[in-house]
Amino acid sequence: AVDTTRSAHWVIRTSKLETTLDFLTQVFGMRVLRHEENDEPCPITCNGDSPTAWSKTMVGYATEDKAWALEVTYNYGVDAYVTGTGLASIAVAVPDAAAAAKAAQGLGYMVRSVGLASVMVLGPDGYRFNVVDKNNIAALAARAEPFLSVRLHVSDLVRTEQFYTSVLGMQKVLPSLEEGGGGGG
Repeated sequence: AVDTTRSAHWVIRTSKLETTLDFLTQVFGMRVLRHEENDEPCPITCNGDSPTAWSKTMVGYATEDKAWALEVTYNYGVDAYVTGTGLASIAVAVPDAAAAAKAAQGLGYMVRSVGLASVMVLGPDGYRFNVVDKNNIAALAARAEPFLSVRLHVSDLVRTEQFYTSVLGMQKVLPSLEEGGGGGG
């Protein structure tokens, strides 16, 4: 049975498909689950407003009916994306954060330590990945799902929180700005 209380995937856009796929497979050990080519422009806006053909590549650790995945969208002819809107960061638990950081550095990405068991990697197209060492955090040791959380940039925090918690049934992890916290969940 499919768990309908979780997102099946989140979308990231890439200006260099092969580079992004190399990053996700070499740093996180993900695998390509499927790839689709679309000759017509995408009719929905989550992939960006691009009047060109596009592709969708699903990557993750298991098929979407069993685990969370990333949809990597490539709009042909788009050379870069402006960061700061939409997806802010993705947190992923890995067996060895130091090895993931070393792999990211080897591919030329910026890595910054953010604690004993975590590093931040600035990946392709400016996406931030919080890499968490699964084996150094007791609460994660038995967790099967490696995708831990996503953070979003939003223009209306209250409305966004209501949508994700009430409509989608998601759980707020971090306190909102109104509650004195450092960011939205």
